[in-house]
Amino acid sequence: MHERLVTIHPFIDGNGRTARALFYWYMLKNGYWLTEYLSISKVIKETKVQYEKAYLYTEIDGNDLGYFITYHLKKMIKAYDDLKAYINKKQNEVIQAAKFIKLDGVNDRMAQIIKIINDDPDRVFNSKEVENRFKISNFTARQDLKALVSLGFMQEIHVNKKKINYIKSEQFDKLVKAIK
Repeated sequence: MHERLVTIHPFIDGNGRTARALFYWYMLKNGYWLTEYLSISKVIKETKVQYEKAYLYTEIDGNDLGYFITYHLKKMIKAYDDLKAYINKKQNEVIQAAKFIKLDGVNDRMAQIIKIINDDPDRVFNSKEVENRFKISNFTARQDLKALVSLGFMQEIHVNKKKINYIKSEQFDKLVKAIK
């Protein structure tokens, strides 16, 4: 279906995107639920020349779909491997953040902020970023950041009369070592 739509080329633009959308729909319709989480378009974009060659070789060799099928299967495997790597990365982040959530007065958002600072010591936070990252109110974001200041993990940096940024405190490393 995918290869045929791109070969027929019924639209001026968007044939590849339409073909991939139909492919996703067909896979999901037939119970391949994991397809929803695969980023096949990203993998194809990274290998656009190979993608185009797969179609070219198919046309040149009497519409032998083997070239296209081989290419597409390899890219699906790559997308699946990328998904597994992403899941593993996120699981490791959760595991690492879990040790910080054990602290008194630290909620899950604050634990994630501590983990981010631990991984990136030069990171600067502000309430707007925390609000957007965790989909919380600005008030809650400010409360979390102020609590981290009170606990000694962060310190405030006044940018101007209104804006406050938050950075790693001087005692951060000492506090984190005490947790481990």
